[in-house]
Amino acid sequence: MMEILDQIINIDKESSKYKQDSEKYLNDLSQKYQREIDDKCEEIMLHAHQEAQRQEKELQEKELMSEELIKKSGKEEILKIEKSYLKIKETLVDKLFDDLFLEGNKI
Repeated sequence: MMEILDQIINIDKESSKYKQDSEKYLNDLSQKYQREIDDKCEEIMLHAHQEAQRQEKELQEKELMSEELIKKSGKEEILKIEKSYLKIKETLVDKLFDDLFLEGNKI
């Protein structure tokens, strides 16, 4: 009877130790996976941040190019207007000169 009781106690001790070892293993494994998840999240966030910075820089460069094109186009339009103004001015001066010259010849 004592022998059976000793066997039961030993089985209980072994099962308790096995349970503790299993719980420790699961806890360690859980912590390991949590660290891996945290590391992966950090890596993903870093990559996302870098990608956002790259896209922001690309957008700024595009906006700068668009701004430069608008300025260039504006300068071209100003030059066209100035050229037209000078043509009109030249035509008016010629007409005024002709009018004055014709008026002077009448006298």
